[in-house]
Amino acid sequence: MKNAPKSPHYELVRDSAYFDEGWYATQVDPDLLAKKRVDFVQHFLNVGGRNGLAPSRGFVSAAYLASNIDVARAGHNPLVHFLTEGEATGRKAIGEDDLAGAGFPDMLRREERRAVAQLVASPLFDVKFFRKTYSDLRKSRLHPALYYVRHGLDEQLHPSAAFDAEQYLDDNPDAAERGLAPLLHYVRFGEAAGVLVMRLSDEKAEAVAVARAERRPATTPQAPARASERAPETAPVFVDVALAGPLFGGTVAAATAVRQAPRRGPDVTPEEARALELIRSSPLFDAVWYLMEHREAARLAMDPALHYLRHGAPDGLKPSIYFDPAFYLESGEGGVENPLLHYLTVGRSQGRKPRERLAIDEPLAAV
Repeated sequence: MKNAPKSPHYELVRDSAYFDEGWYATQVDPDLLAKKRVDFVQHFLNVGGRNGLAPSRGFVSAAYLASNIDVARAGHNPLVHFLTEGEATGRKAIGEDDLAGAGFPDMLRREERRAVAQLVASPLFDVKFFRKTYSDLRKSRLHPALYYVRHGLDEQLHPSAAFDAEQYLDDNPDAAERGLAPLLHYVRFGEAAGVLVMRLSDEKAEAVAVARAERRPATTPQAPARASERAPETAPVFVDVALAGPLFGGTVAAATAVRQAPRRGPDVTPEEARALELIRSSPLFDAVWYLMEHREAARLAMDPALHYLRHGAPDGLKPSIYFDPAFYLESGEGGVENPLLHYLTVGRSQGRKPRERLAIDEPLAAV
């Protein structure tokens, strides 16, 4: 069998100061290297570039693509574009030492770079919409693409007006099981499977923007010095409920509920304070979904995490679509008072699952 013809840009890349074969080789899948001899230049041109592999320390493909989304959308190899037109038109090469200043601090993992490169290639990721809707992300100093990769799942972020992330997670719970932000799951699995995506309603988009503009960091309850003392519950009630505008009859009412939320809730014991910290920090607890699904909790005007701890878990209520207490209890020993807390403190380390998995096999990585 004859070898496949080389790319017309093969020599351009091979001879470039921005291609270091030794550096590039460390990023290629070891299983692939064990099976056959790899032409690293051709691999970069065919596969690696679009998946965020860096050809050298001086050129980080994922950062270049995220900073030049037109290049990513056109399907160009990042280094080829830079060498043939980007440099001449004033576009900058972003190296390892430039990452923090360009909005990509600590973007060292290969998987994270791959995710950023895949994300910005999708027309369903809209940087302008993302910056406008999530105005508070400026404080993070992260590029929107990297912020979405890191926080898109746990914060249920909408990547554009054309993609309702909450609805997508409702329809495709395996995205959370895989630990993927909704749009990344769609790019890797959903699109090929013909999964439909829903547009974000104008009302919901406005509610999200209002909620983020009003966003204040929640205060983590601290255990007191003596067990006999009581720890105040200081996390604001309804801190995220503006996302659930219909619960309050509209966007304005939702925003008002956030602003007027009492700054001090019911007293909690030190043990409850520690449990609340675990619950709130887990993506398996969705405060907005919980209030929408269990309206009685909302009518009580009670912190959803505290309601779940005191009432929801004992009554068998689900904390989110990502955790099924009935399934969890059936898969292990009985006598568990709070299934979610048990999973977070014991079950996860035992390899137990939070809910029944869907029968979808993840395809092998291409790189």
